[in-house]
Amino acid sequence: MKIFWKIYLVVFIAFMVIASAVGYFTASMEIAEAQKNILKENQIAASFISKQIETGYVEYGWPFESLSELAKDQNFLFWWIVKPDGVIYLGDKAEFIGMSAYDYYPELKNGHPAEKTILNRSQGYGIIIKPVEINRERWTFIQGFSLDYINTIKRRIASLAVVIFIIALTMLGFFLYYSINYLVLPLESLKKGAEAIGKGDLDYRVETASHDEIGELAGIFNQMTRDLKSSQEELVQAEKLSAIGFLAAGVAHELNNPLTGILNLLGIFRDELDPQTQKHEDVLNMIKAAEHMAKVINDLTSFARQTKDEFSAVDINDIVEATLSFSNCQLAKNKVKLIKDYGAGLQVWADKSRLQQVVLNMLANACDAMPEGGSFTIRTRLSEQGDDVIIEFIDTGMGIKKEDVAKIFTPFFTTKLRGKGTGLGLAVSYGIIKKHNGDITVTSEPGKGTAFKVVLPRLKKGAHA
Repeated sequence: MKIFWKIYLVVFIAFMVIASAVGYFTASMEIAEAQKNILKENQIAASFISKQIETGYVEYGWPFESLSELAKDQNFLFWWIVKPDGVIYLGDKAEFIGMSAYDYYPELKNGHPAEKTILNRSQGYGIIIKPVEINRERWTFIQGFSLDYINTIKRRIASLAVVIFIIALTMLGFFLYYSINYLVLPLESLKKGAEAIGKGDLDYRVETASHDEIGELAGIFNQMTRDLKSSQEELVQAEKLSAIGFLAAGVAHELNNPLTGILNLLGIFRDELDPQTQKHEDVLNMIKAAEHMAKVINDLTSFARQTKDEFSAVDINDIVEATLSFSNCQLAKNKVKLIKDYGAGLQVWADKSRLQQVVLNMLANACDAMPEGGSFTIRTRLSEQGDDVIIEFIDTGMGIKKEDVAKIFTPFFTTKLRGKGTGLGLAVSYGIIKKHNGDITVTSEPGKGTAFKVVLPRLKKGAHA
């Protein structure tokens, strides 16, 4: 059974039970009150007339005026004055006069009936029996009244119940409409989203316009989907780095020793040749090419390095300054203006040499992106919540194409000219930051520049003590 129909059934049953209970008690109270009033009115009338009969018969005769007024009541049925032998002496209907009241009410046979009220709800009438004394004899005054008014109330209550039932159905119809639009459809959308994620579609988004708990749930669902996609991308990236790192370690080891020997031999040849000769120039070019190969191998070694990191409490500003102390000349050589904007209290738990490598890679990328010069801003600050340390590297270079931004941290991917880069610098930086439980992102606009944002957990007081 669908959850909607479960809810609908529960609400419907609960509503009907409550409505029925309230209706039953209300009807019972109204019927009881009406019956009480009818009895009270007729008992008062019977007492009044019987008293008139006892006290006024000798002087004034029968109280026909009071009996006539009694007959005008809407609940009136009949009245009798019965002799001691049970014969009806007087009554509102002549056909009963002279007949035995015992045939109708055996309770009178004892000759001295007690005062009582008899109700016959099944036939819809009641009688009041009042003993009266006339000429020292025990006579009886009997008054009959109708209970049809109570039946009228019952019919009115039944009509009211029908009206309430129609109103209930209308309200349940509105509930049905509201439930479908604001509960069932959003839940169906969440169900489809869960099925889509189960099939690997991490781009699925649940659309909802409500701002209630369902809307909040949809927002959390969409955020979970984004987080899953981000985690999947990071996992794929990590697997790439692991596989390439394993390969790079083997390649670097096999090439490094022979290349070292080649560089040594080329150095000897260079020293033996006349600097003014073409051969000397050729050897210098060979040395430059070999040194470039050595740099590529060194980057591969750094990328694949699995050595144990040495973590300690360090200040980000100190790391940046230490890196700039031996690389400032590279900025000046490329006519790049350095802008520093440092915050305070930026302690992190990190491997200093690894973070210096990240800063150095950012600086080298900035210089390559601004061959004609420009400005390079390094900004450090705390996050708004104060839980993270943020380092921003912003250049005014040529920027990165939109389609290349997503691949910028992929190993061996580079936007530089052939021979100018290995495509490992940002991949290495990405791995270092992730190893520090941080994050690195990039935003770029072609022709205006690029901004790298590094986020690292801030070292709290007393942590790692």
